[in-house]
Order: sequence, then C-alpha cells, then structure tokens
Amino acid sequence: EGTPDSRVYEWLSYYQQQQGDPDAALVTLQRGIDQSADSRDLLFELAIRLADRGGQAEPQLQAVLKETGSLADEEADFLQACLQRQSGEYSLAIESFERARAAMPHESKLAQLAMVQIGKCYTAVGRLEDAVAAFRAVIESNQDSIDALKGAAEAFVTAGDLEQASQIYRRLPLVDAQTALR
Repeated sequence: EGTPDSRVYEWLSYYQQQQGDPDAALVTLQRGIDQSADSRDLLFELAIRLADRGGQAEPQLQAVLKETGSLADEEADFLQACLQRQSGEYSLAIESFERARAAMPHESKLAQLAMVQIGKCYTAVGRLEDAVAAFRAVIESNQDSIDALKGAAEAFVTAGDLEQASQIYRRLPLVDAQTALR
C-alpha cells in the first residue's frame, strides 16, 4: 500500500525512530505528507507517533486532525481514536479503533494499524489477554509486523511471562530487539 514515495518517507521515519531520534522521525513524516501525492498512510503513521508521545503532543495531534481534508468515516474514526488514546481515554479509543477497523478489509494496512493500537490500549488498562489477542490477530495475517510483535512482547513482560516475551523478541530483527529492550 502507498506509493513508492510515501513508503520511502515511512521507512526513513521508522529508521530514525529506531535510532532514537523520534523528533527527526516526526519531521520526516510531516515532510512526506507535504511532498507526497499519496500521503494517507503517512498521516496515519504521524497520528500514531504523536499519540505515542502522550500529552505533550496533543497540540500537534489536534493540528493534524484539523489539517486533514476529506476523509472516509473509518479514517476519521482512526484519527479520532489516536487522539483519544493520546489523552488516556482508552475505552473510547478502543471503540473508535474497532469502528474504523470494522469498516475496512481485514488485511488492509489501516485495519492492521488499528488492531495494533487496540492492543496498546488494552495493555495500558491492564487487559493483557485482550492485548495479546489483538496483537496475535495482526501477526496471523502479517508475521513481520514489528509493531504487533513488540506489542505482544511488551504485554507478556507486563504480565510477568518473560519466557513468552523472550520468544517473541527473538523473532524481531536485531535493531528492533535492542530498541525494545531500552
């Protein structure tokens, strides 16, 4: 999914994030949104990254939501859910992500991103079995989903199941495993 141009921005941003420079990763995503004809995937990645930053990024996330043009209902639900997750409204975020996901093909990138975000919300509220189920649903259709693998491993660590977490961390590329252990 996405054009070659948008994928390059996404990959560069991911690399910058893994190298410990989240500010550069955000700048890269924003540059991609500004310069790429097909920037929908980048917009969703930017919203996720801002939501991951918590309260300090609320003004930026609000600005992203205001700047978006016409969106399909499920895309608007996805972005609203990112804002809800960012502000700690996990139950509302789960509902919004679920509503967005239900309106999309199961295999679509946005549906998988929504499921990972649902898993993160469940982890945040301590519903670890539900979190693992959400991450596993993504992994079943995309075994290389680093975000889903990391999310499942983090849920297992939170639950105290270090053996399961270790098995998952071994599946991650070395750079991601090192970052996850920071």
